[in-house]
Amino acid sequence: MNHQTYQDWLFADAEDLSPIQAHSLQEHLQVCEQCQSLSSAFYSLEAALNADEMAAPEPGFTRRWQARLEASQQHIYRRQIVTTFSTIVFGLVALAGLMLAILWPWLKSPSLLFYTWVYQVFSFYTFADALRNLASPLLNFSKSAFPLMGIIFGFGLLSELAVLWVVSYRLLTSPRRVTL
Repeated sequence: MNHQTYQDWLFADAEDLSPIQAHSLQEHLQVCEQCQSLSSAFYSLEAALNADEMAAPEPGFTRRWQARLEASQQHIYRRQIVTTFSTIVFGLVALAGLMLAILWPWLKSPSLLFYTWVYQVFSFYTFADALRNLASPLLNFSKSAFPLMGIIFGFGLLSELAVLWVVSYRLLTSPRRVTL
């Protein structure tokens, strides 16, 4: 005989059983000794569990737990700070070493360094002048093509989208905090 259905009904809440299922279970318990012993063991275990009160935590448990959690968070924070600082220092030392290796020929000859700086300043000035000559007609056209309110509205919309992106990024990347 298959007892699985009756055992499932035995462990289910009485409110979940239909009257027909409850009646069928009671009839089966009257004839089956195996299910009777299982039923009596289950009810005695349930009574023993309900009779015992839940053990209360030791005094100061939550305070100690919160202190241990805070110490753990501080340890993680310090480790992140040390890791970040050491990574930055290592990167700066590596960058300084590379810059020294690249600039070594120029450091031997100060006149070469001076001529290079003069050339760079002249190139920057030439580039800025070409950019001004290119952008000036575009700016004059945009003044006549777009009204001032449209430009203000566009900058406002772009600003709001940037703020929305930053807030969304912050919410998605920040760890969830548990508060008590």
